[in-house]
Amino acid sequence: MSSSSPFGAATYAVLGGPGHADAWPADDIALTALEERIAALEGGTGAVATASGLAALHLAIVTLLSPGAEILAAEDLPDATRVLLGDLLPRQGITTRFVSSPAPADWASALSPAVRLILAPTLGTVERRPLDIPGLGAWAHGCSLPLLVDGSETGPGMQRPLDLGADLLVLDAGPHLGGCGGMLVDGGRFDWLAGRGYPTLTSPSPTTGRIPALDEPLTAFLTLARQGLVGYGTRMSALEARRLLDTLPALSLVATARAARAGQVAAALAAHPAVTTVHYPGLAADGDPADRLLPGSAGAVIAFSLAGDGRLDEVFVTSLRLISRDSTPPRTGFLPASPRWPGIWRLAVGLEDAADLVDDLARALNRVAKALEARP
Repeated sequence: MSSSSPFGAATYAVLGGPGHADAWPADDIALTALEERIAALEGGTGAVATASGLAALHLAIVTLLSPGAEILAAEDLPDATRVLLGDLLPRQGITTRFVSSPAPADWASALSPAVRLILAPTLGTVERRPLDIPGLGAWAHGCSLPLLVDGSETGPGMQRPLDLGADLLVLDAGPHLGGCGGMLVDGGRFDWLAGRGYPTLTSPSPTTGRIPALDEPLTAFLTLARQGLVGYGTRMSALEARRLLDTLPALSLVATARAARAGQVAAALAAHPAVTTVHYPGLAADGDPADRLLPGSAGAVIAFSLAGDGRLDEVFVTSLRLISRDSTPPRTGFLPASPRWPGIWRLAVGLEDAADLVDDLARALNRVAKALEARP
């Protein structure tokens, strides 16, 4: 080890032994290691670590699209994503058409000549319906369009959307790994030269004169994304990268355990008379695609609504003892309410004992049921 840094040798790692000319910051080594592991988990050709999941999504969009382009996106996206697509990107000349149905025929009817990207989450924010990635991916590719999937709800390596037909993948570290950070993963399979029109990848570079998609077909997208990452200043911090590297080995165990508990909690909610609707993959009748589309994990979030039209929500939440009002993984808690879906509760299940969670919910729901009976 040697160092040219005033902060000491621990900050730098020299590759190649003493006297080697190239010294790399240890921070870069941690970020690179995290990107390589996430890419391997997801079966991608490479990945870029960002400051948040939303930063990863923004980076993917601005890397590909130019002013005048449109995105075709699923309606059931998180509020923050809707703000990016509906409020912020239009200022840059990039607009979005939203599709409420999962059927490819409905996506086809919303298609316009200006659409350059298909975007959908692996799990709907409220209905929790698993995305038919093979079906939507096949349709998108038939239209010479790439499919970008948000896999934050299912977690890194738990579903592998790129193997199912997606071309690009964004992940938020928060839902399963905790903390802050995001990842953008490229499957390396989409033919940008044969696509509808991606001038950033298929036109000669102003600086080198080379055509990225022609000269580097497997890495062109990520190379441009890294340039944008530097320009926008949204790279993940090295401290967060090191923390996520420590968390990754237990990811599959934690995600599987949380999903198992969430399934038990969802079944208990569905059986309670004070609950009117429950949305969780696997609860539906025969024909539910959860087992086929979510082989690793059905996620840890349950969406449900209570009887009483919101009048007894305060009775419900103040009766809880174990479950928190806020979600702080891996502790069980509620996600922020959305004005787009009034009356919908979204519960992120953690690692507490499932029986304890069911008991806590049952106590609160029983109070709601009694209050309903007492009302005239």
